[in-house]
Amino acid sequence: IRKTLSQSKNFNGTWRTTTLAVQSALAAVLSDHPVKLLLTRKEQELFNAPGTSVTITQRSAVDKEGHIKAMQVFIEGDAGYTNPFAKEIADRLSIACANFYCPENLYICTTIKNSPNPPTSISLETIDSGAFFAVENHLNHIAHLTGIHPDELRFINMNNEKSIFKYKNIKYEEAVKAVVQASDFSRKYATFRLNTHYDGLQNGRIFTSLPKRGIAMTCAYEGAYFYGTTLSVSEQKMEVTLELDGSVTINSPIPSDSIAEIWKKIVSENLQIDVSNITITADENSSQFDENSLPESLSSNVSLMTTLLKRCCGEIQKKRFLNPLPITAKKSPTPAMKRQWNREKFSGYPFYSTSFGTAIIEVEIHPYTYKQKINGIWIAIDCGEILSFKSAENTVKLSIRQELEHLTEDDSISCDMIKIYFIQSSNPPCQLGSLIHNLIPAAFASATSQAISEVISEVPCTDEHIFALLEKQRHLDAALEYKESAEGGETIETENEAEKQKENAENQAQTEEQQ
Repeated sequence: IRKTLSQSKNFNGTWRTTTLAVQSALAAVLSDHPVKLLLTRKEQELFNAPGTSVTITQRSAVDKEGHIKAMQVFIEGDAGYTNPFAKEIADRLSIACANFYCPENLYICTTIKNSPNPPTSISLETIDSGAFFAVENHLNHIAHLTGIHPDELRFINMNNEKSIFKYKNIKYEEAVKAVVQASDFSRKYATFRLNTHYDGLQNGRIFTSLPKRGIAMTCAYEGAYFYGTTLSVSEQKMEVTLELDGSVTINSPIPSDSIAEIWKKIVSENLQIDVSNITITADENSSQFDENSLPESLSSNVSLMTTLLKRCCGEIQKKRFLNPLPITAKKSPTPAMKRQWNREKFSGYPFYSTSFGTAIIEVEIHPYTYKQKINGIWIAIDCGEILSFKSAENTVKLSIRQELEHLTEDDSISCDMIKIYFIQSSNPPCQLGSLIHNLIPAAFASATSQAISEVISEVPCTDEHIFALLEKQRHLDAALEYKESAEGGETIETENEAEKQKENAENQAQTEEQQ
């Protein structure tokens, strides 16, 4: 299958296309006739939707200081018919739904169901992002109810040593503080919260004609090389050879052009070889680099492969003037690395390397058209050693543009003010492919929730949905004011009439929302 290259955030198109090709081939064998399968647009929307449909419900108990004493998580997903990735999807969702937080008691129940739909692929951009969307919205809702600022709430509940799922040397404090200071988050959060409070008062709607504003923070990670995988993924192996003529051959799965340039630069710096004398190839006579039949998101581990490349260069450098040429070094993950994850207890270090990111988004909603506008996006990232700042920045900007296209329905949204900050780190290089997709949706939804004082539990958002929520809020406020005036004896004689008026207002709001 040769699929047209695209810049969509969903990278499982090849898997979908392959499934259709297998169905066509099977039909041709059974019917003994040529078969051409053509799907209508409606059929593609129904049966070829990207990613896995997931519903996540979270409940938490929090003390006055903001410590999460208990968290209960229920995850339900539709993986299609006999999905070979169901176990992997369940494990990744279960780990991501806790994020970096360490509640004293954590209960996770994950159910992945079969259905008549085609089996979905494991597109991490849509799998992990759903879990981060749920937990980050949940944390922002806790911050709203407790009155604790979102950044302070996260610092209180981030403790790597007490957490069930552990991560190595994450500079989350530096990243959060950097983005909070750059965006003036503390002042804006308090101001928008105060505006929303006064706007909700029936007798004092002093901000009715002004845009509704909200600001929100989210944190997320992207893990590379999952130790707990149960799928038959080919071993990550790296082989480097210093040839007789002084050139270097890197024998590995062929990386992207940008990664290839980085690898050549690493070899050039370590072995003092000119870049023009370095080639990357997959040995056709070797079975270890056979093309992987699984989706790319499962086998693409640039972080691990780059580390193995450096180790190969170090071994060649030690043998270079002691052994005759050619000199070959081979490296692969060690068993000790995989033992960092305890499959039986489902705890420990789930990933070889982890990049961390935090994002802040400021949203503005027009008071009459209910159109959404993003005033600013601030992102701070700790992705370990950055091999190419230009490539890293381009990856982040591309991911942001892709996410902006999916935040609203039947409309486009843009942002002219985007600030990206990279935290200096000596950790191994980490991947950035899906980190932004884990950050932006939850930050956008939480900022919109603060602006309208109603919880947005899904994206994309629509103007009609925001209008319905605001109308529901207006009717409830009117009913509450009506009841208060009734209790004071101003206009209503009995409390029953006030209750009836409130019930009528709630029914009217529900009817309008359904329409």
